[in-house]
Amino acid sequence: MSTPLDSNESLNSQYQPLLTGGPEFATTIISTATGKEQRNVNRWDPLWIWQVRYNQLKKSELQALQTFFSDRRGRYQSFLFKRPFQLTEVRARFNQDRFEATIDFGSTSSVELEVLEVLPALSPETATSFPPSAGTSLPDNFSAAVTGGPTFGTSVISYAPGVEKRVETRPEVRRWTIDYNALSYSQLLDLVNFFVARKGKAQTFQFLPPGETLLSVPVRFDSDRFDAHFDINETGATGSIDLVEVL
Repeated sequence: MSTPLDSNESLNSQYQPLLTGGPEFATTIISTATGKEQRNVNRWDPLWIWQVRYNQLKKSELQALQTFFSDRRGRYQSFLFKRPFQLTEVRARFNQDRFEATIDFGSTSSVELEVLEVLPALSPETATSFPPSAGTSLPDNFSAAVTGGPTFGTSVISYAPGVEKRVETRPEVRRWTIDYNALSYSQLLDLVNFFVARKGKAQTFQFLPPGETLLSVPVRFDSDRFDAHFDINETGATGSIDLVEVL
């Protein structure tokens, strides 16, 4: 049995799915005992991964989604998918081979599908270079709650009598978590674009620590994946973003 490599059908969005996801990079970080970092970019172009959750589905709606999944043969055939903040569709595929729905006693159903956007075949990754620091700051034109502070690195070796040997493996480094709530689509898009431009953990930028008014410090994202949440009322919230100071 053969199936076309690509399909021009679109994943149905009329059932108002909840979308969670965003870009993901791959960065290898090697830290020295002095806290200096060597960041190596393993993938220049991000993978965009989405959790698409449908709730309160009627039997006919669930059947339509299952048919669409079966026609694609799970992960095999690509289709068209629309990001929440774009007008045009992109090519994507399911990131799973199993379709599993939950049916409650009210005869309505829910199902969550993971969708992976597909990079064009044989398309070379963007082989550009960028400075060690972006020389720019994290967008702050909206409110957020920031928590965090200094962390150290210490190795503790315990001997049989209970005697400890403590070795400092890293000097003081500050970490912060930024919590966002009820961002507009435009605000969330600003954050996503800033994350993509930094290649996830690869490039540093400037951040003004809470409680300080003048001196910003170089930081980077502490994850190569940006998970954004988009609700049906077109209000986006990222949840939280983790930052780490770069010495």
